[in-house]
Amino acid sequence: PGNIEGTDFTDISAGATRVCALDSAGTISCYQNPVFVNQLVPPEGSGFTSLAVGYQHGCALTAEGQLSCFGDRYIRPLTTFLP
Repeated sequence: PGNIEGTDFTDISAGATRVCALDSAGTISCYQNPVFVNQLVPPEGSGFTSLAVGYQHGCALTAEGQLSCFGDRYIRPLTTFLP
């Protein structure tokens, strides 16, 4: 959506139709093409330290080492990718 003033981003990751950014507080924001019905909704809260976004999924890691994944479960369950 253009520049986002007043936000200090520390990490960014892009998928096929979306991009997610991690700010200095550890909060995730995602932006995507509005044409697509399946919206990628990031986890709420702060304290995330890194993130990765793929075609229909995203995962974020907390400072405590907890993994939080989000995305379209219709395509493939997220547990398919986790050990």
